[in-house]
Amino acid sequence: MGDEAFCCVLGDNVLLGQPLEATAREFEQGRWGAGTLLYEVADPERFGVAEFDAAGNVVGFEEKPAQPKSNLIPIGVYFLRPEAFGVVDKLVPSRRGELEITDLLNHYLPGNLYAPKFDGMWTDAGTVTSLIRAAELAEQESKSGQLAAPPARPTA
Repeated sequence: MGDEAFCCVLGDNVLLGQPLEATAREFEQGRWGAGTLLYEVADPERFGVAEFDAAGNVVGFEEKPAQPKSNLIPIGVYFLRPEAFGVVDKLVPSRRGELEITDLLNHYLPGNLYAPKFDGMWTDAGTVTSLIRAAELAEQESKSGQLAAPPARPTA
């Protein structure tokens, strides 16, 4: 990574909407240490969940809570700077025995996390049901003529 900001998109995420280039550039040019995109879901207990203060600022994330404090989740798009690797090195595995992205995001709170809402369509494809749903969404977009061609692959 060198000293450059970067974006990590998890492979089981399907996003339809505007390209992420402008959002990534806004993060890169900003003062934030990390960032993610938030998305409203009907079943937030399956994910990490954002908690907000009265002014609408993110104040924390909780991984797979039984009683979610909102229905906004950080989807698998993360904007980071190289310093994030040092934060990850200090994380402790959760009760599930995993390093949680929500713990990394919480490190940057309050005030140092970029967290806009994603205006497009998103679904994860990490379960059979959600993979089928992702395929259905892509089929709908394709039939409507709205599914954009994939970007050209870099040649160098």
